[in-house]
Amino acid sequence: MRQIGFWAILLGAIVLYGPALDGGLIWDDIGYVYFSAQCETVEWWKSVAFFLWGSREAYPMGTYRPVLELTYVFEYRLWGVEALGYRVTNLLLHIGSSLMLVAVARRLGMTRFAAWTAGVLFAVSPAHPESCLWLSCRVNLLAAFCMLGAVRSHLAGHRVRGLIWALFAFGSKETAYVLPPLLAWWSWWSADASGFRARSFAALRSTAALWVALGLVISMRYHTLGELVGGYAWREPPPFVSWTYLRERLDLLLVTFAPVNL
Repeated sequence: MRQIGFWAILLGAIVLYGPALDGGLIWDDIGYVYFSAQCETVEWWKSVAFFLWGSREAYPMGTYRPVLELTYVFEYRLWGVEALGYRVTNLLLHIGSSLMLVAVARRLGMTRFAAWTAGVLFAVSPAHPESCLWLSCRVNLLAAFCMLGAVRSHLAGHRVRGLIWALFAFGSKETAYVLPPLLAWWSWWSADASGFRARSFAALRSTAALWVALGLVISMRYHTLGELVGGYAWREPPPFVSWTYLRERLDLLLVTFAPVNL
């Protein structure tokens, strides 16, 4: 079953996304690659320091994502402006996330058949083309891969390994900030201890390092951007009293939760 599932994930992803690997750079891709070119002559350790603990100039989009930015910088030294290398990396990350999902499913007690079926369905899901094929959406692939790695390590009891995965996830996308509360909830629910206090203590003890790491990343984010929210903050007060604004938000909710047009 393992070999069949592995090849199903690999071939499924290649068949679906392989034809688009020869595409070029579009929209935000050009900005990312151009910015990476500015760092080409800088020593690698200076690039790491620049993105980890630099200034807002390192993040013109206003989002603190050092792991994401460093992948572009290092890949530019390999591929230059050739989009193929970047797209192959995206595809490999997607395949890796699918395999990591299988590992998480197995840790949760699912059967081999169910776990590999979940991995295959994830690999060929129609929800992923943008992330897999658009260079600028690598942020989703990195975050998913590292978050799944952190969850798998936590479930296996490998706290140090899970912390490393979590740090990479925190530096990939803000979505990963849910890892500490998510894993704390799981630790509380699955704890052998009885009683609310004992369960809470067990959950805090198993995720303490994650909370500290998240606090460190948020402090570095604030130092670099000069604000906590960054590129997602309102630059002007939202027009809550505007009927047009409210109607747009309502339409968005309807499309999200009731996609009748599908």
